[in-house]
Amino acid sequence: MTDIPSDISDEHREFSEFLRSHPLHTLFTGQIPSTKWGLYLPIYVHLFCSRCSRETAFQTGGGLARQSSGGGPALEPPPASVAFRERTQQIEYECVTCRGGKYVFYVHFTEGLKECQKIGQSPPPWEDTRDERLLVKFLPRQKDLWRRGRYCEMSGLGLAANAYYRHLLEDSALEILERLVSIMPDEDRATLGPTVKSLVKQKKVSDLLKIVQDSLPLHLKKRGVENALVEMYEIMSSNIHAGIATENLPVTEMERTEEAKAIRNMLVFLLTVISTGQEEIEAFEDGVKRLRKIREKHVASRGSA
Repeated sequence: MTDIPSDISDEHREFSEFLRSHPLHTLFTGQIPSTKWGLYLPIYVHLFCSRCSRETAFQTGGGLARQSSGGGPALEPPPASVAFRERTQQIEYECVTCRGGKYVFYVHFTEGLKECQKIGQSPPPWEDTRDERLLVKFLPRQKDLWRRGRYCEMSGLGLAANAYYRHLLEDSALEILERLVSIMPDEDRATLGPTVKSLVKQKKVSDLLKIVQDSLPLHLKKRGVENALVEMYEIMSSNIHAGIATENLPVTEMERTEEAKAIRNMLVFLLTVISTGQEEIEAFEDGVKRLRKIREKHVASRGSA
């Protein structure tokens, strides 16, 4: 995996995160990296490459950017005396690994580089991401809800994103919990098996959630699964319009978007734990099979000697 250099400046790191994950059509009020010559882009942004099927570093400047203080070349550098006028800028990044993956960001800057916002991105930020591939692997029926939720989240439509993610969670909660049980130790699976099947058949989500939470082995608790299940229960039992509102204070759309992002991250975390657990089980079982074959081969060779 190609990593972004660790010595980049804070403003370049913040602007990289803005390009990578900030919702469209919402203002970025952080420090926009610039010099007296104008906009000074970060060389690297960490993005998902659909060709490499993993997250890696993307580089601006078509690979020709000067690596200086973690920043790339200023775009269309004017004389120092010329102010940066309001404009929409096309910013391109290329995968440093395969050179085939590309991202294009359309960012509108106000005069003097005081504020900016993403007004477009290609490929769209809600399509073919690492998290989406993980979701499709385990919950393929939920792809449409996921993409609708991602579209709303990345468009700054927080309440709508909340609704789609909650719908997805409610539809798939039983399957997620059943898969969590599947990566528990053999004795736990054997003990919980009949109860889990019965509750899944009866669609009793809250009962199954409590049983899974109470039965989590220590290694899953240490990974934070217990906290995620508590959050899962609170999300499913709360009113979508209550959310993070307190003391009758109005909740902004941006705050709703942050809440939706937290729900999505919780879903991705649980699916990542399930995926890792399955890989570990498969690796162990494969190792046992290989060991048995070696032993059988040695026994056969000694018998024929």
